[in-house]
Amino acid sequence: MWLAFILLSVLFSSMIVLFTKYGVRRTDNTLAAVIWTFLLLFLYIVFTVRNRLFTEIPYFHIKTVLLLLISGIFLTGFLWFEIRALSLGEINKVVPINCFYIIFQMLIEKFAYHHFYTWKIMALYGILFFGILLMLLENKGKNVLHGNIYLIYAFVATICYTLLQRVPSFGLGQMNTEIRKVFEMLLAFILLCIIAFMGKRQKQIFSISFMNGVAICFSAVCVWMSQWFYERARTFPNAIYTNEIQKLSIAVVIILASVFLRERLTPKSFFGMIFLTGAYLFLT
Repeated sequence: MWLAFILLSVLFSSMIVLFTKYGVRRTDNTLAAVIWTFLLLFLYIVFTVRNRLFTEIPYFHIKTVLLLLISGIFLTGFLWFEIRALSLGEINKVVPINCFYIIFQMLIEKFAYHHFYTWKIMALYGILFFGILLMLLENKGKNVLHGNIYLIYAFVATICYTLLQRVPSFGLGQMNTEIRKVFEMLLAFILLCIIAFMGKRQKQIFSISFMNGVAICFSAVCVWMSQWFYERARTFPNAIYTNEIQKLSIAVVIILASVFLRERLTPKSFFGMIFLTGAYLFLT
C-alpha cells in the first residue's frame, strides 16, 4: 500500500509544475502567484484548525519572528521567480536549473559545515552536474542565455529555495511544520499582493480564463495532495525507498511536459535527464 501512496505523491508532485505552466501561459505572473499562494494558505489554515495545531503555537521570541520573516521573504522570492520562469520557458529547462539546489546544498555542507564526502559521492554530484548541463546546453555555437531570460529567473528561484531550506536550522526546527508553513505562506501572500497592487496588476484578474484559473488552483491543490500521500506512505513500518521514489518526480514531470505540452525533448536532453535522475537517486 505504501508503494501506491508514494507513486501518487510522485504523480501529484509532477503535476504541480505541469498545471502551473499551463495556468500561467496567458496569466500575469504575479497574479498567478497570488492566487496560488492564497489557495495553499487556505488549505494549510484549514488543516491547522481541523487538527487543533494552533494550540501548539509557541510564544514567539524576537529571533523566531525574524526567522519567520526571512523565510517568508525567501518563499516569496522562490514563488515569484519560479512562476515567472515557467511562464516564459520550457519545463525541461526550468527543472534542471532547480536541480542546482542539490549542488548548492552540498557546497554549503562542504564549506560552511566542513562535511566530508567520499569520492564516490563526489562522482555522483559530478554526474548530476553533467546531466544538468546536457539538458541546458543548446546546439553548438548558440548562446544559452540568448532570448532565455527565464533561465536567470529559475536560477534566482533556486537560490531563494536553497536559503529557504536552510532557515529552519537556525532556530525554527522546534516549531510545528504546518504552523510554520502557515506563517511563511501568509507573509508570502501579503508580499505578493503588495507587488501586484504596486504594478496595478489586480485589474487583470478578470482577464484570466476559466481553464487557466482552474489550472493554477489545481496546481496549488497538488502541492497539498503530494505532501499528504508522501506522509501517508511514511507511516507504514515496512515502507522503504520512499525518498528515492519521490526523486523520480524530476523525470516524470519532464516526460509529462513532452507528452501533454509538446515540449521538444532532444536526445541530448533525454540522456541528460537519465544522468541527472540516476545520480540523484543515489544521493541522500
